[in-house]
Amino acid sequence: ILKTGSTADLESRIAPMKLLFELQDMPAMKRNEERYLYGEMPPTRAIIPVAGDHMEAYSMKHIAGDTPMAMLDVNGKPLLQRQAETLNMVGISEITVVGGYMFERIDVEGVKRVENSAWQTTGDLASFMCVDSEYKGRTLICYGDILFNAEILNKLLQSSTDITLIVDRTYATKEHDAGKSVDLVTVAGSAPKGRRALNPEVLHRVVRIGKKLRPEEADFEFAGLALFSTKGFELLQTSYGAMLKAGNSERFHEAHSLQTASITDFFQDLIDRGHEVRCLEVSAGWVEIHSFDDYRLACHMVKD
Repeated sequence: ILKTGSTADLESRIAPMKLLFELQDMPAMKRNEERYLYGEMPPTRAIIPVAGDHMEAYSMKHIAGDTPMAMLDVNGKPLLQRQAETLNMVGISEITVVGGYMFERIDVEGVKRVENSAWQTTGDLASFMCVDSEYKGRTLICYGDILFNAEILNKLLQSSTDITLIVDRTYATKEHDAGKSVDLVTVAGSAPKGRRALNPEVLHRVVRIGKKLRPEEADFEFAGLALFSTKGFELLQTSYGAMLKAGNSERFHEAHSLQTASITDFFQDLIDRGHEVRCLEVSAGWVEIHSFDDYRLACHMVKD
C-alpha cells in the first residue's frame, strides 16, 4: 500500500525532515535525563487527545476506517507507542491518552487510558477536561495525529513560561490537502514581508491563532505541541469550568459552542482576556498524519 504514488515526490517531502528523526539531539536528551533523575526537571505529564474518528479526510478511510488513530500502524508500531517512546526519551513517563472512537481498541503499555464518552459532540478542549484535575506539575499536550522527535520536546521543555506552543515557520512552503484547515499563528512584532526574519531562539508572543486566519497574515503553523506550567493548566481548568457553569451556548471563537471548541479556541480566548501565550519556532522534526500521503511520509521517516 505504501508503494503507490510518486517515489520522487515522497523523497522530496521527506528530505527536509528525515534527518531530524534519525539523528536525535543526544547531548540534549542526556542532559534532560540527568535533570529528570536528579529532580531538577519539574514533574511533567503528557496528555494526548485521540477521541475523534479522523474521517474528515477521505483518503484516511483506507487506512484508519477500522481503528482509532492512536493505534494506526506506523512502520510496525502503533502511532501512540511511537509518541510514548519519544516522550519517555526526554523523561516524561506519565502519559494519558483521551480516547473516544473505538476506545476499547486503544492499548499501549505504559499509557493510561481515559474515555471521553461524549466525543461525537465535543471538541478536543472537552477531552482535556477528562483527565486528573488534581495533578500538580507541568502538562505537555500533543495532538494524537502527529509524529515528533525528541529534539523538539527538549526545546519545549526548557521553557519556563506558563503556556508555550511549538510552531512551524515553513507552513507556507508545504503542500496541504484541499479542504484541510491549518491552525495558523500570528505573533507580535511581525510584518508580512519580514516574518521570515523572526528569531528562532526567542519565545514570540502569540496574538492570533486559528484555522480562519488568512495565510498572508500568519507567521507560523501550530504544530500540535504545547507546554503548560502548573499555573497555566490550572488556568485552563478553572476558565473552562467557569464558562461551562455559566451555560454559554453561543459561539466560542471559531467553534459553534464551548462544548465543541478546540484547544486553539481556548488559546485565543486567553489572549483576548489579556493572558500571555508564547511560542517557539521550528522548521522540521514533526509531521501531521491527516491524509494517505502524510501516512506514507510518516512510515518512511521512522526506521524501527
